[in-house]
Parts: sequence; structure tokens; C-alpha cells
Amino acid sequence: MAVRNGFKSRSEVVSEYGYDAEEIDDEIKKDNARADEIVVIFDSDARATATSRRVSYAEVDE
Repeated sequence: MAVRNGFKSRSEVVSEYGYDAEEIDDEIKKDNARADEIVVIFDSDARATATSRRVSYAEVDE
């Protein structure tokens, strides 16, 4: 919640849990690429839900 509200950065929260933010970002990037490859769209994926425009399967295949 603190990150969403702008009170803390993602890096700060990740560090508090003892992890490295760059490693987490690399994992997220790989997870997103894998999900895109097999056309899986999670409702938690801000790339598909943060804009007013919807992502269709046709766009993912392009």
C-alpha cells in the first residue's frame, strides 16, 4: 500500500524484505515475457489493466 500511495519506493520495500530490487525486476521481466509468449494475461498485470485501452489476444500475437 505504501508504494501505491507514494510513501515508499518499490526498491525500499524490496530492500526491507532483504531482496535486491534489480534481481526482482529481472524476474518480473522474465515472467512477463513468458506470460506474453503463451498468451496469459493476469488481472494483476498492470500492462493490461493500467490504461483505458484493453489488450486483446490479437495484439499479443503481433
